[in-house]
Amino acid sequence: MTNQDANLPPADAPVAAGTGTENGGAADKLDRLERLVRGVSRDNMELQAALAAVRGRLEDLDLSVKGMAQSAHRAVQEGQAGVQNAEKHFAGALRELEARVREEMQWQIQRGALQAVFPALDDLELVIAHERQAAGGAVPAGSVLEALVMVRQKLMDGLRAIGLEEIVVEPGVTVFDPALHQHTAADLPPEAIPDLDVPRNTILLLRRPGYRFQGRVFRAPQVIVKL
Repeated sequence: MTNQDANLPPADAPVAAGTGTENGGAADKLDRLERLVRGVSRDNMELQAALAAVRGRLEDLDLSVKGMAQSAHRAVQEGQAGVQNAEKHFAGALRELEARVREEMQWQIQRGALQAVFPALDDLELVIAHERQAAGGAVPAGSVLEALVMVRQKLMDGLRAIGLEEIVVEPGVTVFDPALHQHTAADLPPEAIPDLDVPRNTILLLRRPGYRFQGRVFRAPQVIVKL
């Protein structure tokens, strides 16, 4: 047995555990094997070919690992970009939500103020209706009724300026909409309810005006509907 043979590991010796799957360790081991092969026999072409094949597979593995690393890097970058986009969308949604909350709070505050005013406005409407009926439907010049009508007009002009609008109801024409109107029982004398030849669900009488405030129903008009 030559000195070179003494340097070879036994054929059935187990492969040493460790980082053999890592490219650096595998390359080192392959270099040692090549040196051993050159020392044993430079003319063993089969062994040289086998070593060359192993070297080729190692190089392919190295390229594959590099490709995987690049893919992983791209995936990380794409993941980071996705997170950044998600954060931007979340921040935008949060700003939109905050704006809607502020708008809702402002609407509720103004709605509360209107709710405090409307009982007096309803009383004013009743007084005007009573006085108008007593005057035969006319508004005499210089009368208290005329003054009340002017006060109501000024009050409504101020409310319209901040976004209040009356929900138009035309008896005998407007069709009842449960999302917009409030149906009330016909507890009035029969002669007080117009006997109109109209289709079912048509509004016969407006009992109390309704309003929108800034595009939203603030108070539904109370109506009597033909059933």
